Amino acid sequence: MYYKLLNQMIRNWRDDWNDDELFFVIGQLPMHRWEADPDFKNWCTIREAQAKTARTTAGTALAVLTDCGEFSEIHPKDKKTPAHRFCLAALNGCYQVQFVDCEEGQEGGFSTFNPEAYEVCWNSGSVDVFVSTGLCLEVKDDAEEISGFELMSADGEWHAAKAVLSDKELWNAGEGTEIISVTGTADPRGVRYLWTNYTDDIPLRDGENGVPLPPFIFTKPAYQG
Repeated sequence: MYYKLLNQMIRNWRDDWNDDELFFVIGQLPMHRWEADPDFKNWCTIREAQAKTARTTAGTALAVLTDCGEFSEIHPKDKKTPAHRFCLAALNGCYQVQFVDCEEGQEGGFSTFNPEAYEVCWNSGSVDVFVSTGLCLEVKDDAEEISGFELMSADGEWHAAKAVLSDKELWNAGEGTEIISVTGTADPRGVRYLWTNYTDDIPLRDGENGVPLPPFIFTKPAYQG
């Protein structure tokens, strides 16, 4: 429902402004949960709808804010990081600026890309997740195992899973792609990452601009919905 409503709002505003190319930057919901509440996971579905809109609706981009939330606080105090992410999304999506140089006198620069899980490969006891990045993925604290992953078993239940950066070289892994191997269920029917209303553990970021890998969910077609 949120996906349909968000797309309808975009169409309505473009009609109102008489501008079919009016660009939208969608601020993905940060992490949030009230202390007294259980993890309803309702914010997860909204984040996924926002990401889907950015993937499928022309003239939109996603500002990833999953590291900007605060526990039991609906108005996070950090305003600079969201502003920076909105700027990156606008530069990349609206102005097609893919790389920003550092200020004069400083070396290097950074890409404007969001890392994104865009495809999965289902195996008998694991799932390979393909992630596009500006340069590479950076794992928090250089940990060997990556937290936040779950696999769905054949009975439809979700279970914590083991995830690592893979050194596989697959023919369909393009340049700038990292592969995450997720194991822990004999016949996985789904894989998801950071599927929670709130956590302060953000284990994966783009290694160049620090943008977190957005939460995602993939399920086999027979298990969708």
